[in-house]
Amino acid sequence: MAPAPASVLAINGGSSSIKFAVYRASTVPTLSLSGTLDRIGRSGTALSWGTTEGASFEGHTEVPDDTPAPRLLID
Repeated sequence: MAPAPASVLAINGGSSSIKFAVYRASTVPTLSLSGTLDRIGRSGTALSWGTTEGASFEGHTEVPDDTPAPRLLID
């Protein structure tokens, strides 16, 4: 089995949201997935993401503060 291509995770955190993107690492990085985690610390935290191949997800969870938010993205 060939090894998976290297990827780069970019994260931009704000006061109540996190935007993220995954790029395939190559000479010219290529976007493969992007999304947002909105309303951190409020009721109805929303997670949404989409891939360049058309897969997507939208859901709600509870993230009471910014402490567990990065872990939610990585998991």
